[in-house]
Amino acid sequence: MSSIAQDVAFQTLDALEQRLQRVRFLLYGSAAAAAADNDDQTPTDTTITQTQSIASRLQALQSSFNSVLSDSKSAQAIVALRNSRLSHTMFPLD
Repeated sequence: MSSIAQDVAFQTLDALEQRLQRVRFLLYGSAAAAAADNDDQTPTDTTITQTQSIASRLQALQSSFNSVLSDSKSAQAIVALRNSRLSHTMFPLD
């Protein structure tokens, strides 16, 4: 992967992790968000390639997001609303 693509991937993951942290804060408060943040840290082992690091961070982010969804009816409702809104935007009934 090129250096520019890696930089973009890392920046995107950072932004997604920050957004998930904000959602956790809104749903659970600061203590739960801080505890979850500590659990999501990926190891900084130099033997892991950057591509593997990106993949592992993405898997951890997906797992964390799924955890928030399974624990919160509000989050499930928001995602369902967003998905229904997207389907109407992509496939208008007019």
